[in-house]
Amino acid sequence: MPTSEKGNNDLFEAALPENPQVRYCNGRQRGYLSCTVTPELWTADLWFVDDIVDAGSPVRRGASYVLEDGQLGAQAA
Repeated sequence: MPTSEKGNNDLFEAALPENPQVRYCNGRQRGYLSCTVTPELWTADLWFVDDIVDAGSPVRRGASYVLEDGQLGAQAA
């Protein structure tokens, strides 16, 4: 199953200053999010693919964030 289609990236980027809670925005590449959750830590990894219709397309990590128990806000990993 392919990833989502590209959206209106200019619109998303223009809205970022009004949304300081957004830690990361990349609408120019396609991919998916994977999360690992434990009682102490939530890790979110953003993965990108070169070709969304090719199941054999290379996958690479684009960004990672962690949310630690007792801490406010996600931090770059």
